[in-house]
Amino acid sequence: MSLKKADWTAVLNQPKNAGLKTGGGTGVGKALEAVDAAETKFQANHTVANGTALDTALKALKTTCEATINKHQKVYTTACAHLQKVVMSATNRMKALTGEMNVIRQEEQEAQRRTAMRNAIDTVCDHALAAVRGAKDMNELNTLWTKFGNDLGQAAHGSAKYAATVNKVKQFNKKPDASGILSVRKEYVQLVQEAKGQSHNV
Repeated sequence: MSLKKADWTAVLNQPKNAGLKTGGGTGVGKALEAVDAAETKFQANHTVANGTALDTALKALKTTCEATINKHQKVYTTACAHLQKVVMSATNRMKALTGEMNVIRQEEQEAQRRTAMRNAIDTVCDHALAAVRGAKDMNELNTLWTKFGNDLGQAAHGSAKYAATVNKVKQFNKKPDASGILSVRKEYVQLVQEAKGQSHNV
């Protein structure tokens, strides 16, 4: 059974159902239009918001159909029999939508988790860049590098794709105190920038 307004219009156009169009009609046509618009929007962009809007439109359609059936079923039997089928179709669509929405919610939550992780990694890297560039000697630089490795590991916790980058940072052989800080700082900065550039892999 279609949830299209055209099917309901065809029923209303039957001479025996003409009376349903008087006095402002039943509101079923508008409810069907709302469902169609919400379904089109949902199919174009599967989001929780669009799915929720579709569910709301389907519930409103059911309510309108049931009210019409209760009011007119003794007189307009053919039209109300059609509306019973519309109610069933709306109910079935709502059940299917529930499953779709569960998947979409999981996908959106995962996307939000990845975005939060990328932001956390970027923040750690930005702080590390500033600290490394401001280090005054090798002891400070190496201490900062240890902190960077730990902070990066925490920010990227749970990302199997980013584990190799974290391990590379943590296992990097720190330079001895006698090393020239300018050249080493450049190498450390490069490694931090590389780590930040890989954040999309989370």
